[in-house]
This record gives sequence, C-alpha cells and structure tokens, in this order.
Amino acid sequence: MPYKMTKRGEIDNAVTNQFMCDTPEDLAAIPTSDITLGSVAVVIDPFEMFIAKSNGSWVSLTPTNEEAEE
Repeated sequence: MPYKMTKRGEIDNAVTNQFMCDTPEDLAAIPTSDITLGSVAVVIDPFEMFIAKSNGSWVSLTPTNEEAEE
C-alpha cells in the first residue's frame, strides 16, 4: 500500500484525516472519499507536507528554496 491513514479526526463537527505516503505520486492512490478539507498528507521521499482543499486536491505546505531565502 503506497499510503496509510494514520489518524482520523478528533473534532466533533468535522473529520479530518492524516496520511503518510512514500512518494508524491502516492497521493493519487488516496480515495477521494477519505480526503476532507484540512486533511494532511506527509510524503517521506522527498519530504513534503500537503493539506487538502475543499475540492479534494492537495496543496503543498513545504516552502521552496526560493521562499526560504526570502
């Protein structure tokens, strides 16, 4: 399995999930039914963190080298 759900929400009114993935390509294997607004995915190689938008797409939270230099 290229991903693993490691946490399923703790808030009464919204469920968010946390996933661990081997590579960024593994994000595509996560069922859209498990991706909720604010869910988080950690990619191991190369290290990167993502957060889910309301449409189920992933946005990187990891700054690029250009952002880190500013």
